[in-house]
Amino acid sequence: MGIKSLSGRRPLTSKGMTTRAAILDRAHQAFKETGYFRTSISEITRRCKISAGNFYQYFKNKEQVFLELNDLILSRFMTRAEHLSSDGMPFEERLEKAVQLLYEHGCENFAFHRILGESELTDRVTSAYYETIARPYRDFFRREAQAGNIHPFDPNMIAYGLIGICSFHSMEWKDKKKTSPRDVVGLITDLILHGINGPAPWKKPLERTLLSIPSLRAKLRVKASNCNGQSSIGWLFTSRFTPGRQFRENDVRTVLIADKMLAKGEWNLIW
Repeated sequence: MGIKSLSGRRPLTSKGMTTRAAILDRAHQAFKETGYFRTSISEITRRCKISAGNFYQYFKNKEQVFLELNDLILSRFMTRAEHLSSDGMPFEERLEKAVQLLYEHGCENFAFHRILGESELTDRVTSAYYETIARPYRDFFRREAQAGNIHPFDPNMIAYGLIGICSFHSMEWKDKKKTSPRDVVGLITDLILHGINGPAPWKKPLERTLLSIPSLRAKLRVKASNCNGQSSIGWLFTSRFTPGRQFRENDVRTVLIADKMLAKGEWNLIW
């Protein structure tokens, strides 16, 4: 049975359905290139090579075209999202697959996402759009938390956070370093799995500052030389710095004195 035309008088023929699909496609391209507000119905009909009368046989206005494009994009996404919960696959692979879907969706529809921000329907349509995108991810993270694979954080917060990360990485940034899509997905997945904390894979520089003095449990011995070349060794102070403890005022004053003497080259510091 064919789809009914806007007037409801008769169902659309195969040619009519082809024309309707062409209008949606050309309108989508026009929205991408000139934006929602600057795209007129006459511009859409010009691209389709049809009359305005033909346009109104299928759509009542530009808003209806926009809303149907919105539904079409979401329908395609939800069809792909049905396969997020792949049983028998390790959690890391399931997560990477979920990130890949969201990243690819952002790359394929970044122009439409920009349109969502400029349409007068933003409050209603945009909120509903991202809520639809977040729904399968919210369910995904809830299931993984129940299985003990991730911390039981708010799945809504994680879902929307991941949408934001993937959306921004799918944009074409002018000064953005060229990274393959596969590497981008891998990096985002690694960020979710391990966060930004943990053992550093690089060798940290050895910098000794006032507030990063190594833990001491022995005396600080110094060697002083006078103008005749004679030297003497003595104990400047005894300290018991321990990790995580705040420095006392006397500790700070003593260390400052030691640093000044070292800077003048008058002392040989032995830890």
